[in-house]
Amino acid sequence: MHHLRVTATSTTLVLLLLTGCAVSTAPQTAGTTASSVNSMKLQVTERSAELSRASAALRKASTEYLRLATEAEFDYATLAKSKPDELRKILLEARQAFRNASTSYAYMEAIVAGAPALADFDLILDTGTSAAESDDGVVPFDLKLPDGRTLSKPGNLFSVIESTLWGTRVTYRAPNAPVFELDGDPASTFGDVLPDAAVLSSAADALVEQAGLLEKAGAAWQPTEKDAYIALLIMLPSLGDYIAAWKESHFVMGDASTDPDYVAVSRIADLDNVMKGIQITYSAVEPQLASVDAAAAGTLRSELDALAAEIAAAAKAEAGGRRYSSLEAGALADKAAQSGQKMADALLAITE
Repeated sequence: MHHLRVTATSTTLVLLLLTGCAVSTAPQTAGTTASSVNSMKLQVTERSAELSRASAALRKASTEYLRLATEAEFDYATLAKSKPDELRKILLEARQAFRNASTSYAYMEAIVAGAPALADFDLILDTGTSAAESDDGVVPFDLKLPDGRTLSKPGNLFSVIESTLWGTRVTYRAPNAPVFELDGDPASTFGDVLPDAAVLSSAADALVEQAGLLEKAGAAWQPTEKDAYIALLIMLPSLGDYIAAWKESHFVMGDASTDPDYVAVSRIADLDNVMKGIQITYSAVEPQLASVDAAAAGTLRSELDALAAEIAAAAKAEAGGRRYSSLEAGALADKAAQSGQKMADALLAITE
């Protein structure tokens, strides 16, 4: 399941921020503050609009797939034989739309997760767990399927949709469906599974709704530097978790992976985009931090940019065909975890 770890350091810093103790000595004019956080708002408004467009494309394909399944009376084996080309086209379009949606969200993930006014969307879209898996961070919604079934608090929407489209959760696969070649690689059957049309359609509808609500909330949101600090302290200690998930994913382990998530977009590519949002967020508070301790703020910036560059290089190499080993991914995860915690500690030291 997509999720992040909140460490003791980040919790401490959140409490400081919420009680108004942090950075209380840093002089900032209202105009400077508004300017420094405006880039965060712009990132959310632009990327949420992209998310809405990708979600609409996903719903269109999902609706078409449900129509075909309904016409075939949900006899997926017959459908696969009678309309293979149409079926393949629709499902590939749905997969690409999902990738686009996931990427759009990654660019603003750090900001959405950190802003109290927007954080519920992160739970619903990307980090919430299912009621069956955990008592903490459970999503606040059920999915009512068009065939009358209800999935009670099934987990975040990205996880449900991804595992449905790639068949990584058996319960979301079409019943009694044959292997159906989708990825163009006859040597591998990974992902060559037809999704349950009712699950896919319902989840896609929910994603469209939530993307629209996030777009409206982002437009109304008035960001503050406190939002930026909270986002940083939540995200920085969690950077190693992203790469640890990559290490266990299909992109590194191949068919030996048992992780149902992170099969559509590699977690290292996801983190590359997340880092861009974190850099924007740091820029929102950098002037204030520099007014307190310019040297420390500069060191923190250098650390952040260096880690972002290393992650970007790994993502580019993987996209170019390199297959990282578990050992290599684990080493990078450890480095990111140490660097992220170091940056969170430095941020705390400046703001005390």
